[in-house]
Amino acid sequence: MNSWLNVFLPNDEYKKQRVLYFLAEGGGLLALYLILMLIFMDYFTIIKWSSFLTIGLGLIIFIFYVFFRYTLSGIEYTDIMTDSQLHKSKKELRKKSIWMSAFMIVGLYINYFIGSQNGDWYDPLGIGILAGIFMYIFELISLKRSYRKNKDLID
Repeated sequence: MNSWLNVFLPNDEYKKQRVLYFLAEGGGLLALYLILMLIFMDYFTIIKWSSFLTIGLGLIIFIFYVFFRYTLSGIEYTDIMTDSQLHKSKKELRKKSIWMSAFMIVGLYINYFIGSQNGDWYDPLGIGILAGIFMYIFELISLKRSYRKNKDLID
């Protein structure tokens, strides 16, 4: 089937089907959220609802749902079957997280010094380190779930 979405989907048929399910579930959740917002938005006076807040919250719900479903599904690392492959992948994951954190810190400091310099000097450092930690945690969860799933398929 030809679609513009194929550009973003993996080549593996099983992964492609699962990702499409996650996207469809996220779209359904987003539609439910928007319907509820249309019905109940006027009744929630605690928060002053703007269109930016409403749309932003919907996008966050969709993106995080799809991300967490993909991460927790255990389909990302299909080639991890043995303990040695798992340990090698953990090493690569640590390196990848450190590099991503370093690039993010450098980019944020470039933006900090060139841009308007709002905030303290250590803000980019903290954001970069936290991004690297979160990346490592989520990738490690995905790696371990993939390993468990692959090991169960072999047994």
